[in-house]
Amino acid sequence: MTRMAWIEAAKRVGEGAREELRCPENDDDFLEVEWFPNPGGVGGEYRLHCPSCGAENWVLKRLTAQ
Repeated sequence: MTRMAWIEAAKRVGEGAREELRCPENDDDFLEVEWFPNPGGVGGEYRLHCPSCGAENWVLKRLTAQ
């Protein structure tokens, strides 16, 4: 159940959501979302972190050159 909740949160972040994402571990707070770009500017990672319980997950985002 928790795994699927993290996957759903990752999908929402990939679609542009940055707020109103509840913690998939304990539903005890809203997730903080931080962006860490890769060197060279192609893609990066999102850090999803719960300030209340400390749960976190990372989401890799690959961007293709246009």
